[in-house]
Amino acid sequence: DRDFELVLEDDSMDYDIYRLAEPMMPGDSVLFTFALSNKPNEILRNNSPVRNNGTFINNSLFPSIGYPESIELSSREARERYELPPKQRMAPPTDSTARMDNYISSDADWIEF
Repeated sequence: DRDFELVLEDDSMDYDIYRLAEPMMPGDSVLFTFALSNKPNEILRNNSPVRNNGTFINNSLFPSIGYPESIELSSREARERYELPPKQRMAPPTDSTARMDNYISSDADWIEF
């Protein structure tokens, strides 16, 4: 429900970056809508990210908000090939910010019951 612009469109990685025309302020909210369709794919067959009966949809199909560190090159050899610095294997135990993310995704939070 806000104006935005396309900043980067990378078809090879199926990765786009958009920028809001006006930055969000603390306490702001935004309505974010998207459409998803499941087309039969002979390559995936039994490995489809969407189960035939629709009971499970892999969250990698959904847009993510923020920078997804999980898509970075992680192997030492690949990072050396592209002259990237070594990737930290895990955050130190003292990193309280890293402990706020769950192990599945950094764009979700732990739930306390």
